[in-house]
Formats: sequence, structure tokens, C-alpha cells
Amino acid sequence: MGGPGAEIYFEDKKCHELARKFYKENKVVAAICIAPSILANTGLLEGKRATAFPSQEGHLVMKRAKFKQTEVVVDGKIVTANGPKASRQFGEEIAKLLV
Repeated sequence: MGGPGAEIYFEDKKCHELARKFYKENKVVAAICIAPSILANTGLLEGKRATAFPSQEGHLVMKRAKFKQTEVVVDGKIVTANGPKASRQFGEEIAKLLV
């Protein structure tokens, strides 16, 4: 998920529960643009390398993510990307984890 509409999920408990459930079940968890802030709010990015749209850098760092200024970051089964220009690489990295 990603894009400007993702902000409505920043504090959404059901969304957080679903992300945590996927992570616990060793499934791929991915977010692009501002959506990595959702994962940060769940605690899933604590101590993990991640990226997001530049406006979210401070939030991810505050939530103890290891912010990287790059288009796509893969840390285990968590994939994050910084915006639309990264969408192809984002999708490719997700696909690699699904094989």
C-alpha cells in the first residue's frame, strides 16, 4: 500500500494487527511512499532498515527504524520503497521474496 490515502491507516488498529499477523506468519510485508509509517507505528520497523517518502524520514527514525535514503530497502521479509518512481523495483523485490 502507499500513496496519499495511506495516511488514514497510520493509526488504524485493524491494519496494524494485519501487518503484525503477516510478519509473525513469515509473510512478505511491504509498503511504499508514506505507507512505511504504518509499519513503523506497528513497531515492525524497529531496528530494521527501511525507506519511505522523504516527508516520513523523521517519523521512521523516531520509531527506531534505520532509515536509508534509497529507492527500495529489503530487510528480511519487509520491503519498503520511497515512492512511485521506485514501484517497478519495489514489485520486483516483492516477487523475489514470493518465489
